[in-house]
Amino acid sequence: MLEIVSQAGNIKSGIGAITPILKHPKVEQKKKFTMVKSHLLGGGLHQCGTWGHTPQNVYGRLLHSSMYAYRIATHNQFDAERVYSMFSDADLIQEFSLVSPSCMLRACRLTLFARLIPKAPKHMYDIGWIHALKEDLLWLSLSGKLTCSCDDLDAVGGPYTIRVSIH
Repeated sequence: MLEIVSQAGNIKSGIGAITPILKHPKVEQKKKFTMVKSHLLGGGLHQCGTWGHTPQNVYGRLLHSSMYAYRIATHNQFDAERVYSMFSDADLIQEFSLVSPSCMLRACRLTLFARLIPKAPKHMYDIGWIHALKEDLLWLSLSGKLTCSCDDLDAVGGPYTIRVSIH
């Protein structure tokens, strides 16, 4: 968990380098969002696919740092004079079609899983990562494009079997 808290700090401190560009009025919004996503995935969320279950309080720090970067890009930072017209984090993500930090975490974990499949490891000992992956696959199955059976993941110690079919 200390790694995640540290990476949340890296996101917030590292955004200072690109803040002048994010605040510049002539830079297109799409380019600003691309820079923020690059900063998040290339910096703070680097190798986040290896993270297991993230407790809510730790995820909150990561969310706050990521949303801080998005708020700079959208010029929607806290202003006491217009506090009632500000967007919540969910509203901001919805309004600008942004990728939420939880989706970034899920995508990175699923990408790592896809890279592990050809290697077919016999045992995976990080039970937290396995259970987080199970939640990610079940979340992905809500799209209707994927059917996932992860019942075998409840056993401790492996080997684990995951049956996935794409429609």
